[in-house]
Amino acid sequence: MGIEIEHLHFGYSEKEILNDISLTIDEGKLTCILGPNGVGKSTLMYCINKLQKLNSGRISYDGVDLATVKMKDMAKLFSFVPHAEEDVFSMSVMDTVLMGRHPHSGFSMTKEDLKIAADNIRLLGVEDLSMRSFDELSAGQHQRVMIARGLTQEPKVLMLDEPTANLDVKYQMLVMKMLRDITRLKGITVLIICHDLNVTSMFADDIILLYGGKVFAHGTSEEVLTESNVETVYGVKCKVSEIQGRPHIALLDGDYLETHISASSKDSIEDALESEELKGQSLVTGDE
Repeated sequence: MGIEIEHLHFGYSEKEILNDISLTIDEGKLTCILGPNGVGKSTLMYCINKLQKLNSGRISYDGVDLATVKMKDMAKLFSFVPHAEEDVFSMSVMDTVLMGRHPHSGFSMTKEDLKIAADNIRLLGVEDLSMRSFDELSAGQHQRVMIARGLTQEPKVLMLDEPTANLDVKYQMLVMKMLRDITRLKGITVLIICHDLNVTSMFADDIILLYGGKVFAHGTSEEVLTESNVETVYGVKCKVSEIQGRPHIALLDGDYLETHISASSKDSIEDALESEELKGQSLVTGDE
């Protein structure tokens, strides 16, 4: 059944971030959340895993209202891998990954916990880093270790906030392919916040496109990543073609974008600097 969201509203004081969100995130799929900065992508994820309390609405998993589920039990259902910059631990990779067993075993680790952690370290291809300090790793290694930690939690849903941020193109594709393969291998739901439209198009089973606090589009990459949708949501012009059976977005020349930088801006800045320079000279000489 997956995750069912019904009439979700969330905001701070008078500012509404998410407005009447209703959708289903299917079980066993790689689903990506897209949208411009500040649209509420992370907020939606935080609402799902109860890091934020809804103003109104309902979120359920397999028919169970998550409002009735205790946080300790939530941690057995949902695993959250935050943005890369938010976690730097001065401990070994093995100990970092073992943290994923805490919802199940607390601080009393068993041989089974060690085996689960070791299996996921091996699955993510970082076994040679097991005894390295986590804070010494590269961005790509860091992300694979965090995914291993998330999987060691043995969740039904693995959630990741921008897992490809700060990675070069190869590692963006590698991480996304790993996540898609994990979805297939373990049969779990993987929910990701993304920014790169083409990487998302290449690997996502489903895409949720947010705009104006609402779900602007939801479906396959072919259904969501259209020229009209991209221009409306992101304010940029593009051409969409098909490559290897998936949409590929090519951005057009950005001359139509207003930067407010012009020759007159340069003149204004130079006039202001000259004025400040003369003012400074007056202060030195005492002239009025």
